[in-house]
Amino acid sequence: MWSTIVNLTAKMDNLSNQNHYLQKRLEIMEDRLLDGLGRKIQASNDSLTKAIEGLSEHPSPGSSSKSSKPLPLPSLDIENYPEIKYWTKKMFIAAKKNKEMSTGLASSESTGNTMTWYVETEDGDPISSEKVNAIREHARHLWQSLLTKGIAPVTWAQANLEAHNYYEHHMCERFPELSYGANNWKAHMIATENYSSWYGKHVGRSAKVKNEPPATQLLKRSRSPSISPPMPERKKSKVINLTSDELQEPVKEATDQCPCPKPLLKKSPLLCRTLQLLHPPSPLQSPPPRLT
Repeated sequence: MWSTIVNLTAKMDNLSNQNHYLQKRLEIMEDRLLDGLGRKIQASNDSLTKAIEGLSEHPSPGSSSKSSKPLPLPSLDIENYPEIKYWTKKMFIAAKKNKEMSTGLASSESTGNTMTWYVETEDGDPISSEKVNAIREHARHLWQSLLTKGIAPVTWAQANLEAHNYYEHHMCERFPELSYGANNWKAHMIATENYSSWYGKHVGRSAKVKNEPPATQLLKRSRSPSISPPMPERKKSKVINLTSDELQEPVKEATDQCPCPKPLLKKSPLLCRTLQLLHPPSPLQSPPPRLT
């Protein structure tokens, strides 16, 4: 009996140890499974995030998203740039009037910049002439891009919102000196001074003349004369040339050869004489009956 109890106790301990071992294995398997799933989920999330970022950076050609169009950079605060002398365009115009020369030349030409001295460094000094040339060259590249897009205006004052924002964004991003002013007015001042000459050279100001037909084609064709039906030929009347002696010869009233009635003979002897000459009586024929 005692031995049976001992055997049962040993079996229970063995089963307990196996159960404990299986629980440990189960916990290990669960940890490995969760760890593997977590890594796969994280990798999938990373791939999805990169794909979304790639789509946002490279929109499709047919996408009409407004976020793809660059917006102008926000204006800076004048309090953070106390050395800037011409923060507004009005301040520059007032200073320009006080210069000795009406062309706006700076009194000090140490930097070689005699025309665009309103563009200043952060310390308030005019930028160098080399920087001015680089700014103008970059502006010409941007204007060519606007021409390729089909939104290049005839004058810079006629630029639409898309062209205005595109130019201002890229100019101020490339040259921060152009943003040292209210509403980034210095970038547009560069365009006001140089855009017209660039447009006239690369596009031309003459209005496109529509192709018109030659002047010979513009002349009205003369109407063809209407074809009238042929006139019937008139029978030529017999012309008798009577001499004055024949016409003045007296007509016998009682002649049997005259077909005219007696009243006509008395009133118009000349007419009767003409009838006698037109219709002379034949000698073989009997005289015509007298008309009554």
